[in-house]
Amino acid sequence: PGRVTLTKPAPAGGTNVNLSDSSAAVTIKSSVKIPAGASEIAFLVSTIPVSTSLNANISASIPGEARVTVLFVKTAALSSVSVTPVQVVGGGSSTGTIVLNGLAAGAGAVVNLTDNRAAVAVPGTVTVASGASQGTFLVTTLAVATPTTATITASRLGVTRTCTLSVVP
Repeated sequence: PGRVTLTKPAPAGGTNVNLSDSSAAVTIKSSVKIPAGASEIAFLVSTIPVSTSLNANISASIPGEARVTVLFVKTAALSSVSVTPVQVVGGGSSTGTIVLNGLAAGAGAVVNLTDNRAAVAVPGTVTVASGASQGTFLVTTLAVATPTTATITASRLGVTRTCTLSVVP
């Protein structure tokens, strides 16, 4: 929540505080009323998912005085990558799951994928759909003569996460 604090308690009848924000990604009330005798009040600040992190100015004003603070709205970051099952017979497949720490915005959140073994293949990218916090992808494998462990790497906006998949004969 946001909070407005006066330097002294509000007079009889209370104090109306006008509020505004500078971004379509942020929603707040247009005003709040601090009750008589109180010196602060909290208000709800809502945000929507954003494709790119941004700064939003939140302004509060009363006659003769105004203050501005900056709210940093972050895009969803990569939280984890995993596969199920974690071991497959060569030629089989596994389902990979990408988890973000928030909801994807706009056209979705693109996550880059790589693997480090010739017997394992992942798509180059997976897109977490707009409004979702996770997405899945198919991991395919080839037959192997000896057990092989592959590292699957997911990366988005400078954050990298890994998991392993064991492929057995």
